Amino acid sequence: MLIDSLRNTIPYIKTRMCFFPKIFACLSLKSDSRLIDLGCGDGSVLRYCVSHIPSLSGYGIEQKLIPYTLAKIACARYPQISILRGDFFKIPLSSYSHIYVYLSADAMSALESKLVDECGIGTIIISCDFYFPNLRPKYTIDVASPKRPLGKKLFIYEL
Repeated sequence: MLIDSLRNTIPYIKTRMCFFPKIFACLSLKSDSRLIDLGCGDGSVLRYCVSHIPSLSGYGIEQKLIPYTLAKIACARYPQISILRGDFFKIPLSSYSHIYVYLSADAMSALESKLVDECGIGTIIISCDFYFPNLRPKYTIDVASPKRPLGKKLFIYEL
């Protein structure tokens, strides 16, 4: 199955801190928002968001052991963040109002139908660098820099 083969091919690439303010602004989070980071790595995007909106509920899903462990340690002082180790393809997404992803092209293709099937109208999704093949972004932000080989674009979607 394609999803099974993707589990080991999604690299751990940390979102650059200079993008956090733009990601936060594009998410348009509110105090009652439920944000999930699929493949959350060390949980840094979640920590940034809850530090700006303390009543925000943040959730992170990470498959790989080392980033998951780093996220659990780093997010321990944030009771409003829950970090789970597991496969985000097996997690229901219908209860989340906002989704952040920094995955791979293959993962985006596989994730697209899950998002369309499970997420409600108005769900905001932000992806760094990689886009969904059939969804059209509401807008795109170019954050390219000659000094950065990754982190060139943010794709903002609203279902």
